[in-house]
Amino acid sequence: MQVLNAEKNEILQRIRIRFFFQTSSLLKKIEDFGGKMLKVHAVANSRSVRVIWLLEELELNYELNTMDFDQSVGKVLSEEHKKRHPLGKVPVLETAGQYIWESGAIVQYILDTQNDNGLKPAASSGSYGKYLQWFHYCEGTLMPAAVNVISDQFFTPESDQDHERIAKERAVLDDVLSVIDEELTEDYLIGDFSAADIMIGDAIRLAKAIGWQNSSYTNLESYYARLESRPPFLRALELS
Repeated sequence: MQVLNAEKNEILQRIRIRFFFQTSSLLKKIEDFGGKMLKVHAVANSRSVRVIWLLEELELNYELNTMDFDQSVGKVLSEEHKKRHPLGKVPVLETAGQYIWESGAIVQYILDTQNDNGLKPAASSGSYGKYLQWFHYCEGTLMPAAVNVISDQFFTPESDQDHERIAKERAVLDDVLSVIDEELTEDYLIGDFSAADIMIGDAIRLAKAIGWQNSSYTNLESYYARLESRPPFLRALELS
């Protein structure tokens, strides 16, 4: 009986030790983020991917809430999500009792509120200007061009499509992508991999999904292949 009690006590002690280290690890992750837990409200195959990709690159602890998206109206219809975003859009980051919208703002918020692991160059560095340029080229130029094509060619009934307009929109998208292709002189946009590559790379993913207009994107193709080889990007695609 004493032997059994000793074995039982030893097992309980092991459980306590394991629980202590697991809890300590979780608390450390929370502490690293200033005590704030992260929850991403997302929709599959959307701008949510770039937020999840960043979190995976930084190996941060987070919770993912994947929701259904109504393509006919372009938003999540649930009343619960409307409390997070009045327009029902995604992604939304929930942290410290607040909701943050806009994928670029979410990415910047995460980078600014914890260790960015070198994914954002210092403002004093020579690459900071280019970093900002490409970071904002995503939503300022590339995504609007891609969304025009997606909306008019894929979300509009074929009988209502204006093919001349779509051709012009595809030409604009081609010009926008060509700029990236021509400017890519290194493996990544500013030399080293950065959050600008996450923003632009995810937008290229969406552009590729609707088909390249130009087959001569030599640099762009190899660039995207490098991004696709990154495990955090692949995990983000699987999770979202």
